[in-house]
Amino acid sequence: MTRKVLYALFVAVLVVGLAAAQGHSNKMVRVEGWVVDEWCGKDNAKADGKGCTLECHKKGAALVFYDNATGEIYKLDKQEVAEKFVGREVGVFGTLDGAGNLAVGQFFEKKKNNGGEAEKKEG
Repeated sequence: MTRKVLYALFVAVLVVGLAAAQGHSNKMVRVEGWVVDEWCGKDNAKADGKGCTLECHKKGAALVFYDNATGEIYKLDKQEVAEKFVGREVGVFGTLDGAGNLAVGQFFEKKKNNGGEAEKKEG
């Protein structure tokens, strides 16, 4: 009986510890780069890559985010919204987890407006 209680206690502590560790790996980020398809990746990180990215996406490739600064590719959670930003250099405010998943809070695109810069935002 004591072994069963100790085992159950051990499993409970392990589960709580793993859950806590996952929670600490999430961090808020602002990244800038390109929405591309997972098959061609950084090769489509340019305005000319829009056609290929959309074609691959129609065939089943997920849209991902290529980070200009690090060269990292992140999985995106908002595929429908991300599709609107294919072929344009954009930024994302969101939450990045330890597995490379980017939960998008908001996309933004810098646009020139009367000589200054304004940001267009979409959730």
